[in-house]
Amino acid sequence: MPWYFPFISFYLGLRFMIKVFKHYPIIPILITALALRLAFIGAAPLWYDEAFTAWVSAIPFADMWAALLGDVHPPLYYSLTWGLVHLTGADTPERLALALRLLSVPFSLWAVYLTYQIGQALYWPKRATLAAAAFMAVSPAQIFFAQEARMYAIFQAVVLLAFLGLLKRQWWLATLSLALALWLHNYGLIYWGALGLVVLFDYVKAYRTLGMLYHPRIIFSHAAAFTIPLILWLPWVAVLARQMGTVAGGYWILPPTVGDILSSFYYILGGITQRPEFHAVAVMVCFGAAILTVYRVIQKRPPGWVPLAVFGFTPLAVAVIGSYLWQPVLLYRGLLPSSAALALLIGWALTRGPVKYQAIAAALIVPVVLAALCNHYTANPKDSNQEVAYLIERIRAEWQPGDIIYHVDAGSMVGFWLYARDLPQYLAPPCEDETLGSLSAETRRGLGIIEKPLDEIDHGRAWVAYTIGPTARACMVRDYGYLAEGEAWEMSEDSECVFSGVWLHE
Repeated sequence: MPWYFPFISFYLGLRFMIKVFKHYPIIPILITALALRLAFIGAAPLWYDEAFTAWVSAIPFADMWAALLGDVHPPLYYSLTWGLVHLTGADTPERLALALRLLSVPFSLWAVYLTYQIGQALYWPKRATLAAAAFMAVSPAQIFFAQEARMYAIFQAVVLLAFLGLLKRQWWLATLSLALALWLHNYGLIYWGALGLVVLFDYVKAYRTLGMLYHPRIIFSHAAAFTIPLILWLPWVAVLARQMGTVAGGYWILPPTVGDILSSFYYILGGITQRPEFHAVAVMVCFGAAILTVYRVIQKRPPGWVPLAVFGFTPLAVAVIGSYLWQPVLLYRGLLPSSAALALLIGWALTRGPVKYQAIAAALIVPVVLAALCNHYTANPKDSNQEVAYLIERIRAEWQPGDIIYHVDAGSMVGFWLYARDLPQYLAPPCEDETLGSLSAETRRGLGIIEKPLDEIDHGRAWVAYTIGPTARACMVRDYGYLAEGEAWEMSEDSECVFSGVWLHE
C-alpha cells in the first residue's frame, strides 16, 4: 500500500462527512449530544431517587409491584428497569448505575431530534429549529436527566412524540404516546390536558379562518387520540387515588412561592448542577433570553407560536393552580417536556433579525453555556453519595459477627442498600407520624424492610444511622434521639438544617 494512501483516505472521508453534515446539519448536533450524555455517565454514585430505582428493579417482580402500589409513580418505568436489570445481570453499584442511566440516554437524544422535527412540522426556518436542537443538545438540564436513572428522559421523549403526532395528524402515534405518558408519570395527565388545549386552539383558529370546524373524520380522530389513552389508564386511577390519599398532608413538596415558580422555569432550562457563584450569571442570561423571546414572539407572531406557548407554559400553570387548590404538586422535573417548546421559541427569537444582533446574542450566550457545562461535570450533586460508599467501606473494615445496621429513617436505608445488601439492616418503627416524603408502609413491605425496635433485635453491636432534617417529624427526635447521644462514630452533616451521622452502640 502506498505511503500516501492513509492521507487520501482521510481527505476523502473528511469531504464525505462535510457533505453529509451540510445536507443533514442535525447529525453533528446529535453526535455532540451523544458525546455529552455519555461523558462521565457512571462517575457519580446513584443518589436517593436513583437508588430507589435500583432497589425496586433488583427484587422479584411480585415484590416490585407490591412496593410500587405504595409509591407515587405509575409502574411503566420501573417495569422497564426491572427487565433491564434482570436481563443484564447488573448487581454491583457501579454496574447498576451504568445500566440504569444508559437507558435514559437514547430517549434524551431522541428528544433533541424530536425538537428539530417539531420545528419542521411548524414550517419554521431551519436556522431556528437547529438552534433549538443545539440548545437541547448542550443544556445541562437535559444532560442531567439523560444521565439519571429516573423516568424523566423517557417521559419527555414520549410527550414530545405525542405533540409531534398531533401536529402531523398521525393519530396512532399521538394515541400511543399519550397512553405511555400516562403510565410513565403522573404529570402525563397534565400534559394530556395541555395537548388538549393545543388542539382546542387549533379548532378556534380553523373556525376563524374557514368559518367551520374540521371534517368529522378529523374530529373523531382527535377524540380517539385523547379518549383511548384515558381508557387504557383507567385501571391505575384507583391506585393513584389511594396513593394520593396516603401522601396527602405528608408529602415533601411545599406550597410554591413566586421563587419556586421562577426557579422551576430556570431549572428546566439552565439545570440544577451549577455552582452557587455561577447561578446569578445563568439566571440573568436565562431570563434575559426569555424576556427577549416573549417580546419578539408577541411582536412577530411566528406560525405555530400559540401551540408552543400553550405546551410550554400550561403545565407549569396547572401545577401551580393545583398546588393551591388541592395539595402541593409543583415538581420542576415533571416540567422537562416543556423545555423543548421553550427552546424552540428562544431559538426562533435569537435567530431573527440582523446578523450582527445574532452574533452579539451568540457571544453572550455561548460562553455561559460552556461554563454551565463545565459546572455540570464538576459540581454534580450526585457526588454527595460518595459519602455513603465511604461509610459502608469503613463499617465493613470494623464489622464483627453479630453486628447489625439500624436506621432511624428509611431515607438512609435506601442509600445504604446499594453498598450493604449483604449486611443485616433494620428500620426503626415509625412514630405516630410518618416522615415527610418517606417510603409508605406498603412500599416498605414490598421492599422487604424489617421494622423492629432495637431492643427486640438479637444483635451484638448496632451501627445506628441517624438523620434528622427539615422533613423529619418531632416524634423522631423524641423517640429515637437517645440513639444519637454521645460522640458520633462518623458525622455526615451537622448544620443548621441537617443532623446526620453513624453512632456505634456496643
